[in-house]
Amino acid sequence: TTAVVAARGLFGNEPVFHVMPFQIDSYWECLTYGVLGIVIGLLAVAYARFFHAVAARLRRSSLPRAVVLLVGLAGVGLLDVMVPENVSDGYPVVDQALAGRLAPGHMAVLAAAKAVGSSLSLGCGAPGGVFGPIFFIGAMIGGAFRGVSAFFLPALTGPRGSYALVGLGAFLAATTHAPLTAIFLLFEMTRNYTVTVPALITAIVGLMIA
Repeated sequence: TTAVVAARGLFGNEPVFHVMPFQIDSYWECLTYGVLGIVIGLLAVAYARFFHAVAARLRRSSLPRAVVLLVGLAGVGLLDVMVPENVSDGYPVVDQALAGRLAPGHMAVLAAAKAVGSSLSLGCGAPGGVFGPIFFIGAMIGGAFRGVSAFFLPALTGPRGSYALVGLGAFLAATTHAPLTAIFLLFEMTRNYTVTVPALITAIVGLMIA
């Protein structure tokens, strides 16, 4: 499309996220990707309900809209001070997760912080999008799950970073109910096709649960 041609002409043809090639040693590993899909689906439902609950609560507030906006953004600012990685879209942090450089517990905290921050920010009326937070949360959930899977099922666990990658696409599929869009967008943003089967499994299972 014209937008794609213009964007690549201005900013280059580099992918948004830089991902190393992954290799699946056994298709038995797909079992853990399926379990990740279940986790993704459940957390996608929880995130959507939390997001709408926060937005509804802020809309019902008797305070002036300007005050609601200031209070919401103050909450986001305080959260960003406590969790600096929560600032902005967090794409550099996602790159670290895709490279397998973040600890599972750290990624779990980051996912929760982004869920709260994005709900507060958008719920109070601040301008912004939803794709960035969804990418971030999905990648962090996938990376954190990989740590748990490696502890309990090391023989069935795939390489570092691969779960963050498929989690990114699956969380988008589960929250938007648009699996094909999520998968194509995942490949477009990473130019990595080495986890096609796990990505499809995780996205489909996540969508079914959500």
